[in-house]
Amino acid sequence: MRSRLYRSLVGCLLYITTCTRPDVAFVVTQLSRFLENPGLQHWKAAIRVLRYLKSTRGHGIVYQGSSGKVTVEAFTDADWGSNTDDRRSVSGVMVMIGNGPVVFKSKYQRTVTLSSAEAEYMALSLYVQEVLWTRSMLKDMGKEQEDATQIWEDNQGAIVLAKNAGYHARTKSVIISSARTWKTER
Repeated sequence: MRSRLYRSLVGCLLYITTCTRPDVAFVVTQLSRFLENPGLQHWKAAIRVLRYLKSTRGHGIVYQGSSGKVTVEAFTDADWGSNTDDRRSVSGVMVMIGNGPVVFKSKYQRTVTLSSAEAEYMALSLYVQEVLWTRSMLKDMGKEQEDATQIWEDNQGAIVLAKNAGYHARTKSVIISSARTWKTER
């Protein structure tokens, strides 16, 4: 497998992902982990992504304008310990304005979490950073959102942690590492 050709293909996929197709962001990120020494299975996976993109070429980012107030809507999720090398979790966040994404990112968490609730709580920390940035950008453009931003989170344990930020012995390290972000939001 020629790594130069593979790197070129993954680079094209990253460009497409960033500009118009966030639905393939996770798989393209996984493919980019093997740029140095790709195998045949990585090439085949990248080709499958191309086939998927071709079969769904009518999909993409669409922004819908309105004369009403601007509303930031955001979603967050995490997978718990999915990296088989070091058991770190991946946080994901998508911030939307006008029913179209303006921020979408997935990021390996710096620390290994001990539960799915902790992984989701760390993802909420990334969420807060991105929502604050988006709201600041809107304010600079004269389109400040007056209402609170809705948090879309599916893990009840993480929701309980976020609402009751007091001391929890099992989650102390997670709360300490997220404290700066939460302090900014409150």
